[in-house]
Amino acid sequence: MPVTDFNPDSPEAEAGLKTEQPLRSLRDRLPAPMRGPAGWLRSQLGRVIPDAVWANWCWDTLAGISAGIYQGAVWTFALQLARGSLHASKFQMAVATAAPAVGYLFATLWARQMEGRSKLPFVTITWFISRGLFLLTPFIVRGGMGREMFVSLIVTAPILFSVSTPAYTAIMKDIYPDNLRGRLMSLVRVGAAASMLITARIMGHLQ
Repeated sequence: MPVTDFNPDSPEAEAGLKTEQPLRSLRDRLPAPMRGPAGWLRSQLGRVIPDAVWANWCWDTLAGISAGIYQGAVWTFALQLARGSLHASKFQMAVATAAPAVGYLFATLWARQMEGRSKLPFVTITWFISRGLFLLTPFIVRGGMGREMFVSLIVTAPILFSVSTPAYTAIMKDIYPDNLRGRLMSLVRVGAAASMLITARIMGHLQ
């Protein structure tokens, strides 16, 4: 078998070094007890997730799992709270149910507003505000206008969230290559769905 010398100054070596640096940096930021499981997970997923996108995929997966926890713990029971506990009217429930679709009707407008700008703030800021609004729930459900204020909250939150959709799509195009994007995003969705189902089951049991 022929033996070839490894040249540390070759383009292949430089590319490998650039890939290894973010991976090592990501591992170093993990708590010590998590580095072993993280290494095992990396070895198991090595065939489907290349090193070049591993760090991006990890952060995307973490965001997806966090979103699943939010969906399972908060949004799953928002309409139930509005109808069952606050006795929202049929019209109010219809508006709250249609709110996500209403927000997506403005997707073209949101996409035009972010042309030539950084896409990440459109995602992080809208996610933070739309999901953080539910922290106000204990304060707004009290009093005579509690029902109307809570319905306004569950109508406003998904509309604000829809602002991030075009930006999120553009970011995924930047961080994942075309030939891997569908597979990697599907794996993220699996993690998000699993965390949502588990969280919803736990929160339903605690009610």
